[in-house]
Amino acid sequence: MWDTSSDGRVIMAVNESIRIELLDSGRALVRIITRTHEVKQFTERDQRIFLAAMRDLFEQQGAPAAAIDAAMARFQFADTYPAFITLTHGPQGSVWVQRFAAATRSAKRATSIRRTWAPTPGTSTTRKDGTWET
Repeated sequence: MWDTSSDGRVIMAVNESIRIELLDSGRALVRIITRTHEVKQFTERDQRIFLAAMRDLFEQQGAPAAAIDAAMARFQFADTYPAFITLTHGPQGSVWVQRFAAATRSAKRATSIRRTWAPTPGTSTTRKDGTWET
């Protein structure tokens, strides 16, 4: 995954691990950010919770039953959760990285599946000086 800033800087990463490369507008490597993370298994219970949430969302949007069934049949799951789900340039040269909350954790907290760019619990940023903030 990657993101570009308005001044041409680029951040690139693969979400299997937390290793983020920051490039300047000329595509020269400026900094590498790494962080260890706990690999979390994506369990059958997580799959059931996710699928139920998606089915509810489709039904709330008024999708026809046949379309919902077709969409539900296409979901595939990895064995583990990704290290993070999105990243973007933040203010003053920071990088915002949003980690992924396990479906079982989200269900316990009764949160909805949503995306956000704003720092929220589970979101980490790295400052220009390289320090990490959660």
